Amino acid sequence: MPVELKHVTCTYSPGTSQEIRAVTDLSLKIQDGEFVAVMGRTGSGKSTLIQLVAGLLEPDSGQVLLDGLDIHARGYDRSALRRRVGIVFQYPEYQLFEITVEKDVAFGLKHSGLKPEEISLRVRLALERMGFSFEEIRKESPLCLSGGEKRRVAIAGILAAHPGILILDEPVAGLDPLARREFLQMIRQFQEEGMTVIMVSHNADAVAEYAGRVLVMAEGRLEMDGDTRTVMSDLQRLRSLHLDTSAAGQAAELLRQRGVEIPDQTVRYDELLGALTEMMVKS
Repeated sequence: MPVELKHVTCTYSPGTSQEIRAVTDLSLKIQDGEFVAVMGRTGSGKSTLIQLVAGLLEPDSGQVLLDGLDIHARGYDRSALRRRVGIVFQYPEYQLFEITVEKDVAFGLKHSGLKPEEISLRVRLALERMGFSFEEIRKESPLCLSGGEKRRVAIAGILAAHPGILILDEPVAGLDPLARREFLQMIRQFQEEGMTVIMVSHNADAVAEYAGRVLVMAEGRLEMDGDTRTVMSDLQRLRSLHLDTSAAGQAAELLRQRGVEIPDQTVRYDELLGALTEMMVKS
């Protein structure tokens, strides 16, 4: 289910003294099965972008299309949209409110028309998919879980609806390196199985390692759009937009400045290690 934005403009509090133009004339298309990272400074429009894709905001002008259909057109099935596009915000505890994990994951399926036994099966499979033991976690209060566990439960609630698009807003913020790697490897597995993943992140290392495509927002406009190596290796452009670059990319740049022959689009640790290993073997 490709998603497309055509000349979308969105304004907060229009016609008031608090009016803010969030995105301006934004056009882009995301194909099925892509892992797309969205980067940008605070206020750049990246959060507005993902809310537009999820149908949580309606643009002032332009179209948001899912499978070629305008999601704001009269007669469009909004309940189907919510099942097809899942979004996990930066603070997942705001999305968890039921008294048990099992009930929380099942909540989104209440009005799905599914039989109770099908809902129970989906809840079990979704929680197990996120690395939980169903019997151990089902009766726990979601509010008593760790930050990483809350993220995983929030995603389980989305997976239970069998969405085609998963949107994540700063999913690894606050996670230690091991938890971050495990979490992102899980998300990449979803993408490899055909799910479209759209991830907002300030973590340049995570973007470089896991995303296949990077969108860079600045002042409500799409400033960069390309494959990850092309975008993340353009250190000068990223710095001009006041964005972090990957640690591996920075190390590669320093080595080149000292005469070491490192490939131009080296932005990941494994690529840097491979280049250095190859150089040592040759020498």
